Amino acid sequence: MFREDHLGEHVVFVHNYTDEERDVLLKRLGSGSAMESAAHLPTLFKCKHCASSFWTKRALSSHLQERHASDEPLTSTVASVGFVCANDGCENLFESCEEYLYHCAERHKAETKQNFKVFDLSFDTVDEFLEWKSDVEERTCTSFRMLPIKSEQAAEYACHRCSSCPENTSLSSAKRCTAFIKCRMRNDGTVEAIGCTDHMGHDRDVKSLLLTIGQKEKLLLLIA
Repeated sequence: MFREDHLGEHVVFVHNYTDEERDVLLKRLGSGSAMESAAHLPTLFKCKHCASSFWTKRALSSHLQERHASDEPLTSTVASVGFVCANDGCENLFESCEEYLYHCAERHKAETKQNFKVFDLSFDTVDEFLEWKSDVEERTCTSFRMLPIKSEQAAEYACHRCSSCPENTSLSSAKRCTAFIKCRMRNDGTVEAIGCTDHMGHDRDVKSLLLTIGQKEKLLLLIA
């Protein structure tokens, strides 16, 4: 369960709701009976090929890709995508880590023997989050590098072993591992983090790992 003042922030951060989608959701959850609310709220996103409707554009986009790919123009998703599936022979395109993980769980779970589940955690402070992150990197044989984003209240980390980096590759051909962490500081100073520690496109190689903050501190003590 989420505190009421966290719900709006949560759906924007975790589920990529727009401000409009968030406002509609909060209005629907907080006003009168479901029947009365539904009478005043339009269906936001309807599929043009069937009777399905969705709360978010992202959910509709996933539906179109999975159910009506042959009915959609071939260029419908190319302009806005961020990276290509890193699985050998798969050329599906995605604009978010969440969509990418859903695809991998549906299409590549059996062959990779991974679940591609998204974790959703809360931390009381930034220091608590960073300590947890270092522990996760050690336990899962993962190194995360911070990605450049335009926000002082949020941070995003990707597995440092993506097959091609966005800085050096066009967005439509960039490949990326499924391991990631997104975190955001709430207004009350707590931190919400989502992510995945399953990998795609490479083996887990201890020799390729970057040192965590804790490991760097231990190394400095040893050579001092």
